[in-house]
Amino acid sequence: EASRTIREAGIELLTTNMLGLPGGTLENDFETLALNHACKPAYANAFLYQPYPRTELGEYARVNGHVEGSLEDIDPSAWADLRIDERIDHERALLERIEQFDGDDRFYISGLSVAEDAFGVEMFIQMAISAPLAMLTIFILMLIFFRKLVLVISPMIIAMVSVISTMGLLIAFGYPVHIMSSMIPIFLIPIAVLNSIHILSSIHDKLRARQGDLDATLRDTVGDLFLPMAFTSLTTVVGFAALITTRITPVQVFGAFVAVGVFAAWLLSLLFIPAWVKLMPAEALANFGRVHEGEAAPDSHLHAIMNFSIRARVPLLIGLALVMIVTGYGVSKIVVNDNPVNWFKPGSPLRVADRVMNEHLSGTYLAYLEVAGEEDQAFLEPEAMAWVRDLQNQVIAQENVGAASSVVDVLKKVQYELLSREEGSFELADSREKIAQYLFLYEMSGGSPDDLFKFITPGQDRVNMWVQMHKGDNQKVREVVDAVDEWVAANPAPDGLTIRWGGLSYINVVWQDLMVSGMGKALAGSWVTVLVMMILLFRSIRLGILAMVPLTATILITYGFVGLTGRNYDMPIAVL
Repeated sequence: EASRTIREAGIELLTTNMLGLPGGTLENDFETLALNHACKPAYANAFLYQPYPRTELGEYARVNGHVEGSLEDIDPSAWADLRIDERIDHERALLERIEQFDGDDRFYISGLSVAEDAFGVEMFIQMAISAPLAMLTIFILMLIFFRKLVLVISPMIIAMVSVISTMGLLIAFGYPVHIMSSMIPIFLIPIAVLNSIHILSSIHDKLRARQGDLDATLRDTVGDLFLPMAFTSLTTVVGFAALITTRITPVQVFGAFVAVGVFAAWLLSLLFIPAWVKLMPAEALANFGRVHEGEAAPDSHLHAIMNFSIRARVPLLIGLALVMIVTGYGVSKIVVNDNPVNWFKPGSPLRVADRVMNEHLSGTYLAYLEVAGEEDQAFLEPEAMAWVRDLQNQVIAQENVGAASSVVDVLKKVQYELLSREEGSFELADSREKIAQYLFLYEMSGGSPDDLFKFITPGQDRVNMWVQMHKGDNQKVREVVDAVDEWVAANPAPDGLTIRWGGLSYINVVWQDLMVSGMGKALAGSWVTVLVMMILLFRSIRLGILAMVPLTATILITYGFVGLTGRNYDMPIAVL
């Protein structure tokens, strides 16, 4: 009623709203929105709650556990480090609320943070499905091969113990279960059962030859398989442990704990499987290994393959050489490029939102370009601020950039309004005094000081430029970064000014660079280590090199296929 009376009197109504209050909910904020809609103000200001020190609301937030850290004697520059406990997943709550809206309006939510969060959730769901499904598939196959349920259970026990102990160790050391570490079980399960299958297969073959003498069979099995199993397991351990040499902590953690899990599975296989078999009653092992499988047995097929490879050795070797040459060329064509949004299917809501929003808006891929001075009030100097203006213009000129915002825009706008929007007034102030006054006026006016301090620090020693881009692919972001670096090299900053990039879009560029170089070094290091182990195992350089041919061919074929098919080398591919 009051707002209607104000409007009818010809007075423009302005409302000021505070959202995200401690103890409040997203529902409360929607109620505030509904109230504004009913009041129909000419303009509605909206501000997110901030826990300022020595205020009633700040004290309430501290006492009730809504803020981490102390509000006492906080330096203003550290306020941004306080983390508000929202106690609600606003993104999902917002999506659920949108689904309840009537009408034909369409809502889109996109961005790298949304993509990475959605991928993380989906990864955990897929791992929760894939890991049990992998175990079930392996269990059924072993049951078909060995036809003894009581024996087939033992490798599955080893796989479960290896996975549970590895993940428990990871958590005990304080590491979070993130996207990379969530993949540990799916890697460990098939690797963990390999040695158990070798042991059971050997027992199956030798038990008949030893005329049912289980003790002799177990001694022969462990004696024959110990060294080959040790070397195969240790080479696998070395391969994953090589990831520790990368400079990305999640990859280091993934490699280290998979290596630990593989070693544990090998040790458990040697200790547990013979003990399990020995404890089996005689009737449980009846006919195990004594029944001839006939011409359809795997042995017969493997021997047929071996005989064919011997007869056709020359064509096969020539063919392998040609394949390695072609796939080697494919490796040289690999394009290193990543964008978490592209991890989703083209028709997914996230991909659709990304396309629509980047067609109509300035860009959903955000990066930050910080310009730092050596002293306080460095950016009150017109020369420094003019250089930031020129830098911003250069950023905006890039094809992938939809918009760039900085404190320069604030200063231009304040002067434009102060001079009654006269022609030619939308320019940067030309004196230190004007710049200081314009910043002070904006801070003290209806504009939020927090909005201002997103672009310039209270001490005026650093400015932050927001860069919106239409495409978040690493190569597109890298083009913008390189173009800016070239411009800075050709147009040196005033003394004492330095630039630094930040933000998720730039972090992904750095991540990919580290991933590529780190994985390359890790792959090369593990390949050399495995070669040395093969030479030691066979006591022959020639046989050691020969043993590396299947591994080398597999690597070339895998990555060559990526290059030849034009698929980008991204994070999921890098994990291979």
